[in-house]
Amino acid sequence: MYEYATKDAAISALKNLIKANLKGPKTYVGITNDPERRKREHEADYGITITDFPVIKCKTNKLAQEVEDNWVGGGGGNGNESSVYVYAFSYK
Repeated sequence: MYEYATKDAAISALKNLIKANLKGPKTYVGITNDPERRKREHEADYGITITDFPVIKCKTNKLAQEVEDNWVGGGGGNGNESSVYVYAFSYK
């Protein structure tokens, strides 16, 4: 997986993945240190099956936080210091 080092490149990559892969009416964006675990947690927490789960990897947690904040308008969960993956999924 490519590792993004700049905010603009990471946001652009995630936008392209969301546009190409997600079809639901709403999009959730978050960060994590383990995308597959987080996907399972969301499925269990919300009782849903996530079929498309685009993920990008950022060089630092700070960059991942900035990318997440671009979607949630600041105040996202922001994971922990090892959370460098930004992910998205659609839901109703």
